[in-house]
Amino acid sequence: MNEINNSTPINIYDPSQWTNIDTKLRDLLVENGPIRIIDTNFPNDTFSRHFSTTHYIPKLVNGERHDRRWLVYSKYLDKVFCFCCKLFSLSSGTCSSKLASEGSNDWRNISTKLKTHETTNEHIINMAAWIDLEIRLQKDKTIDKDVQEQINRYREHWKNVLSRIIVVIKTLGKNNLAFRGKHEKIYQENNGNFLSLIEMISEFDPVMQEHIRRIKHDEIHSHYLGHRIQNELINLLTSEIKNKIIKKIIEAKYFSIILDCTPDTSHQEQMSFILRSVDISATPIKINEYFLEFLKVDDTSGKGRFKVIIDEIKNIGLDIDNLRGQGWKVLKDSVPSLTLKSLSQTRWESRIESIKAIRFQTPKIRDALLKLVEISDDPKTKKIAFEMNIESEYRKKRVISRKKFFDENVANEISKSLEESFRVDYFLYIVDKAIVSLQNRFEQFEAYENIFGFLFSGKKLRSLNDGNLKTHCLNLEFFLKHNNQSDIDGLDLFSELKVLREIVQVEDNSLIDILNQIKRLDSFPNAYIAYRIMLTIPVTVASAERSFSKLKLIKHLLRSTMSQERLNGLAILSIEKDLLGEIDYKKIISNFASKKARKIDFK
Repeated sequence: MNEINNSTPINIYDPSQWTNIDTKLRDLLVENGPIRIIDTNFPNDTFSRHFSTTHYIPKLVNGERHDRRWLVYSKYLDKVFCFCCKLFSLSSGTCSSKLASEGSNDWRNISTKLKTHETTNEHIINMAAWIDLEIRLQKDKTIDKDVQEQINRYREHWKNVLSRIIVVIKTLGKNNLAFRGKHEKIYQENNGNFLSLIEMISEFDPVMQEHIRRIKHDEIHSHYLGHRIQNELINLLTSEIKNKIIKKIIEAKYFSIILDCTPDTSHQEQMSFILRSVDISATPIKINEYFLEFLKVDDTSGKGRFKVIIDEIKNIGLDIDNLRGQGWKVLKDSVPSLTLKSLSQTRWESRIESIKAIRFQTPKIRDALLKLVEISDDPKTKKIAFEMNIESEYRKKRVISRKKFFDENVANEISKSLEESFRVDYFLYIVDKAIVSLQNRFEQFEAYENIFGFLFSGKKLRSLNDGNLKTHCLNLEFFLKHNNQSDIDGLDLFSELKVLREIVQVEDNSLIDILNQIKRLDSFPNAYIAYRIMLTIPVTVASAERSFSKLKLIKHLLRSTMSQERLNGLAILSIEKDLLGEIDYKKIISNFASKKARKIDFK
């Protein structure tokens, strides 16, 4: 029916509508055959007569039944027509019977008219034309069926190939393994982990065996094993994961952000962007911190970072009005001077590596320069080395002449001075930073407890009298108010908690246990919101630190030039690998196939 033009009637199987019969409509009707009206109450005419279904298959004198396959009834006109004469006589003009044109409803004489019609020469000619067209359409249908089966087999083969490729990408991604090697051809030395796994699978799997055979014999042009396809599938997988994360957060409504910055191996500032929310779709409820991506930060000022965060929250489709908490890492200041290379902003052990150059590398650098002057013919190089040698000899003489004086008078004072310098510039500096950081942290925890502390346990709720509980509920309403709108109603929360504290009997219930009880009872809406918001607020930024560990594994010195998109894709596969089990591969393959239509190079 979809192939018929816009003038085609809605009920094309009723003969009253067959006024303008073109080739497409005739072929469609013949292919599907006449549709009989059986289960209906046929209307009576003025003589209380009506059409009977016995006319479809009349009884012969010998008791056999004769099927008038050509007889059709029009519900709209309450008339009967001859199917073949209606379709074929209008173009050829070979039948003058009313059954071929306007139809007949002479129910009193219909039996006689039908018997007379089916024996006419015109009817027999039109029947032959109908049967001939029917046979030709069946043959064409058989040919189309064979072609369609071939197409289906071809499509199924590529679905199976892509499924295996996706599994390989998923395996490499979640284990932080490099994909490519020096070469990108199958069965070539040093062709990387991706192609090596494809080769391994093909040793046991018939689908990949056939795929590799086609590649070897140049039977296919697009083999889907190149780096462009890898990137495409990585993006599709990670997009699906991100969509699932965003869907969970939108369902949870409230969320918090956890942020931290570090430079990567290419000295690009990377901000880890993590969302924390209560997964209310899970049973039991879970608290999740989802890594979303590394944000490239060009402007490292507070204003620049703020803009990046706000833009990203909008880009992923979240409402910033539902943001209820923030977790930031307080960046330590770099210790001035006394360094030969930049200091790590987040890891103190890296600072030890920074000063090793002073202790171990200087003599080696000097020896390398002296060796260079011996083998170099460059006059500039020789001049620099000559000056360096003169300076070196001069320093040696000064060291020898002053050694005795140093040993007798200065050594002890310098030792004391260095010890004091280390104590003031390093030890006390670190201790001071630690004290300030801990003080800020405890102040934050104290403020957090003042707001939410009355909800921490069933025991805490029961320890409060009604007056104090009511005060805490109203304070929480005020704290959660923005633009004269609050997440909860304090008085309603007070009423709910008076009942809830009697239900929560276990003293050591965790907050998540209480929240699960509230969800199960489905009777405390304000308490449900309050506990969700409380559990949404982050207490550490450890998840951001863990993401930096993945960053170092993914983007290292040998892979320092990868794109930001690929970095984020591999990071999501590695960090959020638990969500890979929820991915619908059929959807990934379908999306991939739709991109093929845009003529992307698949080699």
